[in-house]
Amino acid sequence: MDLIVRANWENMKEEKNMCEALRELFADELRETRERGAAVGARKQIISVVCKKLSKNKGVSEIAEALEEPKEKIRLICEAAAEYAPDYDVDRIYDKLTEREERQ
Repeated sequence: MDLIVRANWENMKEEKNMCEALRELFADELRETRERGAAVGARKQIISVVCKKLSKNKGVSEIAEALEEPKEKIRLICEAAAEYAPDYDVDRIYDKLTEREERQ
């Protein structure tokens, strides 16, 4: 095994350097993708909590206050969520909100 590794050491070093070069080349894109994913996750989390509050018959003002979010933001989520009540689908609500924003 040692002989095989030594014989292919140069190839392994080249591949390692290639992998590092690719990581550097795509570093910005990977960072942006992670940040975008985190933002989507955070937004879906808020939508999920709003839906739970709606299931308990809480109003927009009460939800906004509890989540410490602007009333307008919560109102928009509630409006989008109304179509999917009582079995709220967070992904569909997120898509609907995103679609609305893209149209504006």
